[in-house]
Amino acid sequence: MIKIARVILVGLGVLFLSASAFEVYFADSAGNKLGKVQEGTYVYIVIKDPEKGACGISEFRVDLLLFDFKTGAYIEAKDAVFRELGGIGSGIYFWVTGPGSNQKVAVPIGSRADFAALPYGQTHVLGNLGGGFQWRGGAWEYIPY
Repeated sequence: MIKIARVILVGLGVLFLSASAFEVYFADSAGNKLGKVQEGTYVYIVIKDPEKGACGISEFRVDLLLFDFKTGAYIEAKDAVFRELGGIGSGIYFWVTGPGSNQKVAVPIGSRADFAALPYGQTHVLGNLGGGFQWRGGAWEYIPY
């Protein structure tokens, strides 16, 4: 009896996950998916969920964690607000600065203190997102040997 209950529970979990089809990606300010991001650029976090858009849900909150595997830097945002800004019913939701806001959060993808000053200007800097969000950890620099 216990084995059957587990199978049913796992089956329901798989059914639920497949029913909630959404996509999360880095985008430009218009919501177009970016294939590559480069150091020193800004990206926007987008959740594409056509089902949510079709239901008239214009805004929702998530706990967001972005992690840079190269540097170890991360952004943690509890109750981050995502708002549909791709047009009514589009299902394209941007991370915004707060409830009811149309201001998108632009996420800086690291940069250097000074690209011209070699090697000492090559300190990796993270940048501040505003709105109380910022990259944490992950600061490093090139050291000549």
